Amino acid sequence: MSWRVDWYRANKNEPLIITHHKDEDYGDWDEADINGECICHNNGTEFWTKLKYENEDFKKEIKCLLEHPDCDYYSITKEGFKMIILEYRQRVIDYMKASLDLYQHPEDKDKEKHWFTLDLVKEWEHEISEWEHTYLGDDGEKCYFNIDLSDKKRVSSSWMYKFAIFDMIFIYKTFDWENDLMVVYGG
Repeated sequence: MSWRVDWYRANKNEPLIITHHKDEDYGDWDEADINGECICHNNGTEFWTKLKYENEDFKKEIKCLLEHPDCDYYSITKEGFKMIILEYRQRVIDYMKASLDLYQHPEDKDKEKHWFTLDLVKEWEHEISEWEHTYLGDDGEKCYFNIDLSDKKRVSSSWMYKFAIFDMIFIYKTFDWENDLMVVYGG
């Protein structure tokens, strides 16, 4: 699996528990454990990375908790998390506009600007399939794509941006920003 971002509710005073290791053969290194619980797994990776490297205002809303060559350990403010949500929003708008543009200009189908664009009919067929699909959960209970009736931390559990945004909005509204620290772990 490739590099992904998870979001944690962590202890505000001690968000990371760092253990220092010494080894004759491998040298010294620090191991970090997040002092809290994962509240959202594998959501917003693309937006986190884009904003972290390209947006100066976003950089003011995050703080590196531990320098690590392969992982991100950052805290993020409420305003920073809102910026992630707004990136989701923009992506949904961009997808919708591109589909509409392709519908209005089918002659542009092979142009680079539409490499990711689904035809509106195919988009709706795909979405109907997503909404109709069900599966059995681990406990044998019927589960539905795009809505999550069992996980109290999730609204949709969908991988699609236009639904995943609602999981992020739910976290934004229910997270205790005064007493907890949101930690972003990427690895």
